[in-house]
Amino acid sequence: MSLTAANAVITLSVAIVFPTPQQIQKFSTDNIYEAPAIAPNQVQMGVDGFQSAGKVFVSRPVSIDLMADSPSNDFFDTWFSAEESASETFAANGQILLKSVGKKFTLVNGSLTSYTPLPPGGRVLGPRRYEITWERIIPASS
Repeated sequence: MSLTAANAVITLSVAIVFPTPQQIQKFSTDNIYEAPAIAPNQVQMGVDGFQSAGKVFVSRPVSIDLMADSPSNDFFDTWFSAEESASETFAANGQILLKSVGKKFTLVNGSLTSYTPLPPGGRVLGPRRYEITWERIIPASS
């Protein structure tokens, strides 16, 4: 089995701007996406040595890194500009398909929480990073 991320497929839709899911393309050379660990439970240890725990609901941030010349930068530019014009937040939905491991992840009710307005300018233009914070990420076999 291959663990390549090269055949990952990410599709996103934003109902008001892009009602049809758009395939995100031309990822960064080193990173396609990143999803940090979340803390879904709070734990407290009592002074008597007994532990208690409770479920808490947490948002799930996912960043996506695109090459400076990716046509999918237009997706994020359009989404951001539409929100700026309307002074509103437009929710997204999406899916990440990881063919190499036979998994898909359904992304539910996302908000654009970080937007890189232009690529870093170095010897060559660097990747642009976007972060979408999701209400839920639902894993399944593909």
